[in-house]
Amino acid sequence: MIISKAVIIVVNSVNHSRMKVIYINASFNGNIHEIVDSALIGMSVAEFHVKGYAHADRIPCLQKIIDERFPKRNIEWSAIRPIRNTKLRTLKIALREAMIILKNRGDNLFLVSFMNGFSSNLHNLICFFSGAKILLVTHNDAECLMANKRLGFQKTLHRFFFKYVPLAKNLRILVLGDSIIDNLSLHISSKRLKHFVSIDHPYYSNVVSSQPHLRDEINIGLPGRMDSRPSRGFDNLCKFAKDVACDNRIKIHLISSIEDKLVSKLPENVIVKNDAGRNPSREEYEDLIKQMDYILLPYHKDYYKLTASGAVFEAIVNLKPALMFSTDYFQYLSKKYGDFGIFIDQTKNDQLLKMLHDERLYDNFTHKETEIAKAINPVDLSDSFCSLINSLW
Repeated sequence: MIISKAVIIVVNSVNHSRMKVIYINASFNGNIHEIVDSALIGMSVAEFHVKGYAHADRIPCLQKIIDERFPKRNIEWSAIRPIRNTKLRTLKIALREAMIILKNRGDNLFLVSFMNGFSSNLHNLICFFSGAKILLVTHNDAECLMANKRLGFQKTLHRFFFKYVPLAKNLRILVLGDSIIDNLSLHISSKRLKHFVSIDHPYYSNVVSSQPHLRDEINIGLPGRMDSRPSRGFDNLCKFAKDVACDNRIKIHLISSIEDKLVSKLPENVIVKNDAGRNPSREEYEDLIKQMDYILLPYHKDYYKLTASGAVFEAIVNLKPALMFSTDYFQYLSKKYGDFGIFIDQTKNDQLLKMLHDERLYDNFTHKETEIAKAINPVDLSDSFCSLINSLW
């Protein structure tokens, strides 16, 4: 599918509702965040006519997933011109999205699936003066509320938006987990909290009829980029690798990418599957996950209080038990849905090695993941998501 900046594409049929949902994301190219964005669009199409604004190279990625999961649904696409990587890129993104909102004023809902410091404040301002209905999706942006050190410019703008600027009557902010709402209540007023709504992170199920079983050689995969940010848990990765190094049947695989300077610091039983700086394609990535027995999530437990983790759902929907540290978000999911893996920091090392080889325990985890995968499947969540949308205004 080739799309020029002036082309509008209408896909399939069916128009259910007078209100149109305008999906906007001027931030990303290609397949970045394609899972959550295609889920939000697909769930919306269950009841509303949807018009999407995205970069030309991203539209086919989103449409392909939607066609596979939500066939015969109506989506109208308009391509956004690419925005160069300059110091002013985030400002240009905010202005581009603002122009789209102003252009499409009327009885529409604007679903902005990613925001930066400029766009959150600018869209709120537009909402004040135009009365537009805007739903902003926040990912890790609210983490700025927990930072004690001096913040950079973008995070300062985010903190101003989340904590201080008056929020417009018709502005809503979507977070991906009820625990995030609970934790936000510790940082912002109850009046501001009324602008926030939550759903659990939607994720497409890859569950197959025959469940996987534990193999003699245990392959543990680490999804997502590993870098030196404290939240990513590089120290936790190294400690875990050293703790299991005595068992030569256990291998740890980095199945995405890693910051170059960290490669030389990896223990010997950690294998880098790709060129360090290269992210695999979605097909390569999913194939690598299928080759794993467990998914390792070494994230530092002081983080993930105000943000969700997509990587944990990579484990769940692929029926790979998770090896986790006790972040607030992982504990929330475990309490809500049941045990789908092992909390490494709560398990003694000799016990951990036995658990990793316990086939019955492994099957219990994958059975629970089958249930969770059903609960977070966007196809099954469509009606409840549309009901939420209708209840917001």
